[in-house]
Amino acid sequence: MTGLLPLIVLALAAEFSAVGAQFDCTFETGFCQWTQAQGTDKYDWKRKVGSTQTRGTGPTGDHTTGSGHYIYFETSVGANGDKAQLTSPTLSIAKGQSKCLIFYYNMYGQHVNALNVYEKTNTAKMNIVWTRHGNQGTNWTEARINFPAATNVQVVIEAVRGRGYKGDIAIDDTKTVNGPCPPLGTILPSVPAGAKTTPMPVGTSCNFETKTICGYTQDKTDDFDWRWSTGSTASAMTGPDNDHTYGTPTGHYMYIESADARPHAKARIVSPRLPGSGTRCLQFYYSMFGQQVNTLNVYAKSQSLGNVLWTLSGNQGMDWKIAQVTIPRGSNYNIVFEAIRGTGSRGDIGIDDILLKHGSCPRPGYCNFEHGTCTWLNTQRNDDFDWVIHQGSTATTHTGPQNDHTTGKTSGHYMYIESSAPQKKGDRARYVSETFKMSSQRKCFQFWYSMKGSDIGTLRVYVVKGLTETVAWQLSGAQPSTWMHARVPVYSPTKNFKFIIEGIVGSGINGDIAIDDMAVNTMTCGVTPSNAMPPSATTTATTTSKPTSTTPRKSTAHVPPGSKPVSCNFDNDLCSWSQISNDNFDWTRHQGSTSSGRTGPHGDHTTGKGFYLYTEVNGQSANKTARLQSKSITSRTMTTCFSFWYHMHGDHIGTLNVYIMSTPMIGSPVWTKTGAQGLTWKHGAITISKRNNPFTILIEAVTSNGNRGDIAIDDVSLANGSCTGSTGPTVHTTVHPGQVVRKCDFEAKSICGYTQDKSDNFDWTWTSHRTSSYGTGPSNDHTYGTTSGHYLYTEASYQRQGNKARIFSPTYHDSQTMCANFYYHMYGSSMGTFNVYAKVGNNTGRPLFSRSGNQGNKWIVGQATVPASTATSGYQMVFEGVRGSDYKSDIALDDVSFTVGSCSSPGDCTFESGLCTWKNTANGDQFDWTVDSGGTSSTSTGPSTDHTLGTRQGKYLYIETSAPRLTGDKAWLVSESFSPVTSSGRCISFWYSMYGATVDSLNVYIRVPGRTDYMIWHQSGNQGNGWLNGQAPITEKIKSYSIVFEGVRGRSYSGDIAIDDITFTTSNCGILPLSATAGPQTTAQVTTQVVGKGAFACDFQNDFCGWAQSTRADQFDWTRNHGGTGSYGTGPSSDHTHGNSKLMINVQITDGTEFCNDGDNLPGWTDASFDSFYCIDHKI
Repeated sequence: MTGLLPLIVLALAAEFSAVGAQFDCTFETGFCQWTQAQGTDKYDWKRKVGSTQTRGTGPTGDHTTGSGHYIYFETSVGANGDKAQLTSPTLSIAKGQSKCLIFYYNMYGQHVNALNVYEKTNTAKMNIVWTRHGNQGTNWTEARINFPAATNVQVVIEAVRGRGYKGDIAIDDTKTVNGPCPPLGTILPSVPAGAKTTPMPVGTSCNFETKTICGYTQDKTDDFDWRWSTGSTASAMTGPDNDHTYGTPTGHYMYIESADARPHAKARIVSPRLPGSGTRCLQFYYSMFGQQVNTLNVYAKSQSLGNVLWTLSGNQGMDWKIAQVTIPRGSNYNIVFEAIRGTGSRGDIGIDDILLKHGSCPRPGYCNFEHGTCTWLNTQRNDDFDWVIHQGSTATTHTGPQNDHTTGKTSGHYMYIESSAPQKKGDRARYVSETFKMSSQRKCFQFWYSMKGSDIGTLRVYVVKGLTETVAWQLSGAQPSTWMHARVPVYSPTKNFKFIIEGIVGSGINGDIAIDDMAVNTMTCGVTPSNAMPPSATTTATTTSKPTSTTPRKSTAHVPPGSKPVSCNFDNDLCSWSQISNDNFDWTRHQGSTSSGRTGPHGDHTTGKGFYLYTEVNGQSANKTARLQSKSITSRTMTTCFSFWYHMHGDHIGTLNVYIMSTPMIGSPVWTKTGAQGLTWKHGAITISKRNNPFTILIEAVTSNGNRGDIAIDDVSLANGSCTGSTGPTVHTTVHPGQVVRKCDFEAKSICGYTQDKSDNFDWTWTSHRTSSYGTGPSNDHTYGTTSGHYLYTEASYQRQGNKARIFSPTYHDSQTMCANFYYHMYGSSMGTFNVYAKVGNNTGRPLFSRSGNQGNKWIVGQATVPASTATSGYQMVFEGVRGSDYKSDIALDDVSFTVGSCSSPGDCTFESGLCTWKNTANGDQFDWTVDSGGTSSTSTGPSTDHTLGTRQGKYLYIETSAPRLTGDKAWLVSESFSPVTSSGRCISFWYSMYGATVDSLNVYIRVPGRTDYMIWHQSGNQGNGWLNGQAPITEKIKSYSIVFEGVRGRSYSGDIAIDDITFTTSNCGILPLSATAGPQTTAQVTTQVVGKGAFACDFQNDFCGWAQSTRADQFDWTRNHGGTGSYGTGPSSDHTHGNSKLMINVQITDGTEFCNDGDNLPGWTDASFDSFYCIDHKI
C-alpha cells in the first residue's frame, strides 16, 4: 500500500490539472472546453478581434495581448432581458478542497445590464454565485470566484441584454487555480533587526470569501465579535442583502449582529501586521443600514490603538458604500475596524472588499476619470440609464466634447450621457458621490461640464441629507463653451451629506452632456455660473468678518502720576508716544483710508471707525525712516508684554521694526516684518524680560521704493506677564471656524506649559540664538525674526542617528475638529525627521504631519488636523524630532496655534483670509505679490472681480506692474513644503488673469533645496479679460519640494497678472490650457560642468548655479549664507549683491594664482571687477 500512495497522489494531481486546463481559455483558437448553452438562452456568445460593431460599447481589444480574440454578447439585436449563456465542462472538487475561477470581463456601455455566474448541479438547478450590473468602465476587470467542494457541477457564465444596443458584454482569459483565490496583492512585513526567519507575505486585499478571513482576528479586549456571513443578516430591516464582492447570497462579508451585544458595546476585528514604511490608501466597502445604526471606526494600531483615522455614524441607506482613508507612514501597524452597537436591533454594520493601495488617497469626492470612476457610482435606483466613461468625441456629431478636460486630449477620459435612442426625452441618469461628513466649515463642490448641442436637456446637482434631496445647481439648454466651470456651495452642513449629479435627456440626439474633474473643497464659493441658481434656491450673502478688537489688559507697570499711558488706541492723541527727530519723516494720525490708493487700511483696528497711526510714503524715497518712541518705562514684574496691531498692505511695503532701548543707542530690532502682509490687521506681541534700568520702546517704519507702501499701527498695549503662556490643562472651545483659540510663541521660559517626554532619548532646547552647530538650524526665531526671539530646537551634535526628542503640549479638550498650525525649520545636509502627533491618554497613534530631509534654510508653516473624535477625548500635541545621520540635523519649532475646524488641504488657498500657507519670498526676486479686491489701480489691465466669489469684494493675489517696477522684474510666491509625489500623482490647479497690452509671463516652478528650480507651467502675453484655468502635473518623486509662482513684469504698467483659487489633487493630469507650455520635465541637478567664457556669473541668491563642491581635493565645503557668519569678528555682515543684511552670500576663494570674489569696496570685500561674480585666472 505504501508504494501505491505516491501513484494515487500523482493521479489526483493529474486529474486536478486536467480539470483546470479544461477551464483555461484565451479564446484565440476557439472556445476550448466551453460550450454554448442549449435551450436556456436566446443568443450565443461570439468570438471577436478588435472593437465590437457598435461604437460606445464593448472593448477595443482583447485582454490577453490587446490584438487577439475575446468572446462577447452582441446587443444590437434582441430585447431587454435576452440572454447568452456559456457552459463549462463538468468538474468535481474533493471534500476539503476548493478551486478559484479567474476571468476578465468588460461591461462598457450605457445600456449594459448584467453579467452573472452560476453553479449548475447535476439536477440542472442553477445557483447564482456572482453578479455585476451596469456600466463598469472601459477597462478589462478581473473577477475571482471561489468554488467549494462539489460533485459533477458546471459553471455557467450569462450575459443579459439591457434596454438598448449599447450594452455589449465581453469576457476573456478564463482559468482555474487550485485552492482559494489568492489576494490581489501581497506585501512583506518589515523584518526586525536580528531576525533569523523571513515573515510570510501579507495580503493587501481581502474579500472575506474564505474561513481564514485573510488572517484577520477578533480582538480579545472588546465586548463581542464580528460574524462571517453570507446573504442577509439575522435581524430584519438592517444590514446588507448580499455581500459586495459577488453581489449574491454565495459571497461572504463581515458584520456585527446587533442581537449579540448590549447598546454601545464595541466589536473590533484586526488585520495582520503591515509595514509602515510608506504611506498607503485604505479602501473598503461598508454597509450601515438600519434606524439604530451607531458608529464604524477605523484605526491603524501600532503599540496602542491610536487615534481614529476614519469614522461614520448613523443610517447610511441600503447599498454598500465605498470609503477611503490615508494611512501615513510610521511604525508597523494593524488595521482595526471597530463597530459600536446602537440602541436597538436595527443596527447591523458590515464591511467587505478591503484594499490597501500605494500612496495617499485622493481627497474625498475628487475624480478625473483617468483611472475609473473613483468613489462615484451609477445608482441602480430611481433612474433610467447610466453615465458612461468615454474618450474622444461622442458617437453623435455636433454634440459632446472632442477631448476631456483633464488632459485636453482625445486619450483623456470623462463621463457623459448619450442622448440617442433608446433614450427618450425626460429619461434620467443619476451619478452618486460617497458620503461626506457634517462640518462646521463651508464646502464647495466643483466640476467641469460640457453642454454642447441643439437638443441639450438639463444637468442638475442635488445635495442629499438623509432622505431629503435639494436641488443646489441646475442648468438647461446649450451652453457657449465646450468645457465650463461649475461650483456648488454647501453652507456648513450639520448632517452627513452626498451629491447626486443628474443628467436629463433633451428633445433629440444632439443632447450629450459631459462632466469631468470633480472635487469637493473646504472653502467658500458662490453658485457658478450665476444662471445655474435653481429656482427654489436662495442666496446667502457672504461677508468678510472684521478682526475682533481686543480690550488691552490694564498695565500695572510703574507710571509717573499724571502722565499718559503707554497703552493707546490713538482715538484722541498719541498718549505717551512721541515723534522723534533722528528720522526722516513722521507718523500720521488718521481716520479711514489713507490718501494713497491700494495701500494702507480702510479703517482703524479698534472699531473700524476710529484713529490709527500710519506712515504716508508718497513722496518718500527708499530706506527713509519714521520713528515713534514711548515714554520711559520701569519694570515691576519679571516679564512685561508689549502688544500691538499692524497693517502692511501694498505693492511697495518696506519694513516695520520694534526696538527696546535702555541706552540712547538704537541697537538691533527685537521684532521685524518686511513686505506685504495682507489686507487685514495683524497682531504682534513682544515679551520683555525685567530690566534693571528704565527702557523705552521704539517703533520704526522703513520705506521701500514706491508710493504704495503705507504701514499702520493701532491698539498698542503694555501689560504685566508674558504675551503667551500655558493655555491651561483644559480648554473647551465653542467658537467659529477659523478663529484662533490658543497660541504659543515660546518667548517665556515656561514655554506655555509644554513638557519634555521622559521616555525619549534627549530633550528639546529653548533658545534665542542660532544653534551651536554650523550649517544647520535657524539663525533667528520665527515670531520676532531677530535674535531676541525664542524657539525650541533639537541639538543633534551629541546624539546618535535615530535618537528622538519629544515635547508635549498641555492637555486640551475641544468640542470639534481643530487645526494645529506651527512653524518648523529643517536645515542641514543630514536632516532627520519631524513628526507631529495628537496623543490621547497613552495612545500616540500615527503622525498627523511628517517631513524628512533638508527643507532649506527657512521657517516653513505646517498644519495638522486633529479629528473631532480625538479633540473631544482630551489630547496633547506631540512634537517629535528624529536625529539624522550626523550633527547637521537640528530641527526647530515655533509659533504653535490652534484654529477651529479642519485645516485646509495643503497648499489650497482662495486668499479670502490671507495667503494661507503661501509666502512672498524675501530673497531672489524684486517685488511681491499683493492681496487685492475689485480692479487693480491701472486701467485696461488686471481683473475686475475675484474668481472665488465673482464679486468686487472677493480677494485675489496680483502683481502691480506700475512704477517703480522695471521690465523683467520678478515676484515669487512660495508654497509650504510638500512630501515627495507618490505613484498616485499630484496636480496643481489655479485660476489666472493675464489681461493687458504689456503682460509678460506667469510661470510655475518646482523648488527643491540644493537644486535649480524647474518649470512645470508657462503662459505669456495678453490672454484677454477674464479668469482662466491653469493646471500642471507635479513630478518630484524623490525629495520634498515647494511650488513657486513667478510673475514677470512686462515693458509697461498695463501688465498686471493675478492668481486665485489654488488647489492640489492626488491625481495625474496634463497641462492646461493647451496654449500653456512647460520646461523640460527633468530635475536640474547641481553638478560640476564645463562652461565657456562668461558662464561663471552667479550671485548665489538661489543656489550655487553651476558650481559644485569638490569631493576629493579639499577637507570641507563652502556654505551659502545671509547675514553675518557664525563667528564673531570675522567675515562680512552682508552680501555684495544687495549690500544689506537681507541676504549675504559669503564666498571668497584664494588659491595661488586663482582669485574669485563676490564684491567691491564694502568692508571685507575687494573690488576687482564690475561683475557680480568674477574669476581671475589665466588658466581659465
